[in-house]
Amino acid sequence: MEENYEKILERISRASDLDKEELNRRVEAKRSKLSGLISREGALQVIAAELGISFDDEKLMLLLRLLIYFLLEPLKQKQEMKEKLQI
Repeated sequence: MEENYEKILERISRASDLDKEELNRRVEAKRSKLSGLISREGALQVIAAELGISFDDEKLMLLLRLLIYFLLEPLKQKQEMKEKLQI
């Protein structure tokens, strides 16, 4: 779970230009405000939402890349086969 926290922390840091220390301070403040009833990871995701950072865009881009790969890879293989046969 700590590894997932660190990944989310890194993504938010890059997207927001806030350093990890500042984000950790905000996480602890959020958890304190909610009497510790939220996990560090949950608090980090709430902070991301407050900063307007959505991970849905990242998932969509990954899906598009995979789709393009699966569409283009057969064409690439077909082209390679044509080139081999023309030799």
